[in-house]
Amino acid sequence: MGEVARQHALAGEVETAVTWLGAEGALDELGELLAREHWTQVETLGVAPLRAVIELLGVDRLRRQPAVLLTGAWIAESRDPGQRRDWIAQGLELTAGQGPVGRALRVEGARDLLKDGEVATAIAEARLVLGELPAAERVTKARALLVLGPALAISSGSTNVEAADDAFSESVSLLRLTGETRWEAFARQRQAFLVSFHGGHAQRAAEQMAASLALMPAAGRERALALSYYCEIVDFLGRSTEAEVLASEAAETGRRLGDSQVVGWAAWAAAWICSHRGDLDATQRWLDEAERHPGRWMGEYSGGEFLAIAVDMLASLGPDTGWQEYLARFDARAYGPVMDDKRESITSRVEAMYGDPSVAERFLAARDGTAHAVERDRWARRPLRAVAARRRGDTSMARRLVGEALVEVQRMGVPDLAARHEGLLVAMLADVWPDSPDPGVSGPAEAPVRLSLLGGFSARRGSQDVTPAPGHPATLVKVLALRGTLTSEQAVDLVWPDVDVATGRQRLRNLLNRIRAQTGDVVERREESLVLAPSVVVDVDQFERAAAEALAADAVSRPGLARLALGGYPGELLPGDAYEDWAAAPRERLRRRFLALLDLATAESLRVGELDEAVRLLDVAIGIEPFGEARYVQAAEALLVQGRRATAREVVSRGVAVAFELGLPAGPALASLAARLA
Repeated sequence: MGEVARQHALAGEVETAVTWLGAEGALDELGELLAREHWTQVETLGVAPLRAVIELLGVDRLRRQPAVLLTGAWIAESRDPGQRRDWIAQGLELTAGQGPVGRALRVEGARDLLKDGEVATAIAEARLVLGELPAAERVTKARALLVLGPALAISSGSTNVEAADDAFSESVSLLRLTGETRWEAFARQRQAFLVSFHGGHAQRAAEQMAASLALMPAAGRERALALSYYCEIVDFLGRSTEAEVLASEAAETGRRLGDSQVVGWAAWAAAWICSHRGDLDATQRWLDEAERHPGRWMGEYSGGEFLAIAVDMLASLGPDTGWQEYLARFDARAYGPVMDDKRESITSRVEAMYGDPSVAERFLAARDGTAHAVERDRWARRPLRAVAARRRGDTSMARRLVGEALVEVQRMGVPDLAARHEGLLVAMLADVWPDSPDPGVSGPAEAPVRLSLLGGFSARRGSQDVTPAPGHPATLVKVLALRGTLTSEQAVDLVWPDVDVATGRQRLRNLLNRIRAQTGDVVERREESLVLAPSVVVDVDQFERAAAEALAADAVSRPGLARLALGGYPGELLPGDAYEDWAAAPRERLRRRFLALLDLATAESLRVGELDEAVRLLDVAIGIEPFGEARYVQAAEALLVQGRRATAREVVSRGVAVAFELGLPAGPALASLAARLA
């Protein structure tokens, strides 16, 4: 009997093995099985069935196999926190907190203390356990470090942040050694957000988040939640189109899973992105979408944080944008001291921009140096203080604070951040904002222009639309973005193929002046050649770098990086220039690269059984390249596995129709499927 169950477990059929043993009353073997199997295998049972099994085992068997309770605590962490706490308490009672399982349960208890805001107690317990751990208990050590990392990261002081970074790095290494891929992904994610991003190192954070996401299942809950954090980092770096695509992907994943928290958090991230773009209507739509999916998160700390941030983002867009309603709702909920920092933050913005500037100055000046004053946000307090000073009539102070803000964003490598994220504040400070900044200080005149060619053509400097005029100005910028360089003669031939050299050169000078007047110094002359300025950021370049990195990555990371790179392709290259010869070759190259990424992600989804995700990706690929017969076959077979015979028949019919349009018979695999489904 035990051997039959063991064979089922070895085949990955833990649920079948558990059912078999339970039905036969082999409870000792059942306890041994649950204690022996990896927690991700037991997870397939679900929390409620596992609860029933644990109750069936009884106290005496659990005393002999307390690892069952530890496994349950791991599984319930994100699904049923209340049940998790009960299992931890029961396990600690049975083990007295001693032995490998007891120590591991104490660490899990410390993790819960941290979530409850009891930071000092959590740190003390984690350090106590770390002092007792033998070298062999690597997973427990890694989990303990995942208590210290976040706890130290949210404390003030550079020493604590450095210690947090070390704790995360060691945890990542241990989890990789022990094969705990999901926890490794989580550790990388937390390190990226709490240490690198909060510390003002956004590019490092983006790289760490990409490595984390590459380890996560495509259609999983963890990945969708992580995308919500990644969106914020990507938007911070100025890749707002990519950020919005990723937020939409996370929301769609949440809808497919029926997970309100995933949809709510993704919508929350999308609202941030739209508010930074100055789009009030879109911001409000996404806030409404978040509240249509409240789940448990809206009633917890996250719900209060959501209301506070809604106040902040709407107030940043103007005095009459509806932020007052969210502020009233925030104040109506009794949060206690845990939300004091959020209340001070939103009070600072509202008073600085629309209320009593002296109140704002008092809060803002006191905020630096507190536990919540992360480096990433330090710059943002300077424009608010500058507005408060400006409203008090202290233009000298306002000008100094603006200069400090610009130094901060320059140091973080995002010189256009103020223009992108605080457009209204920049406008309110127009008379003290430097048009010609001091050396080493970046102001609006130096903010990079970001060119979008995928899905449509636009150019933005911060929140300002600086798209070159249609016709020759736009054409020259587009071609330079794709080719990298043009000689003067090539540029003249491109836009005025029938004029003589002298006339062409004069027209080219006029054209460059027009581009400079509207878009800025985006085109540079280098002897007899024209190039885009080095500061110009082109979305095509970013997509191709991400795609190349994904395709060259190791087998473990490749599918995840491919999925991330897909977010940088919102649509085909320059759809408004569909018939231009100079766009044809790059368009096809980018399309092929996008399809290669889709195929990579599809293969991984099929391999791990994420059939809904595989069918979705195949549908996208078929829409781009309808003549690839193999994709119709893959989609239909995946649908048949799911029992969706009618939909599979529709897919096969589409494939047969495409072959007919080409005057070709359907291939053997497609023809066979068509016959089966007829």
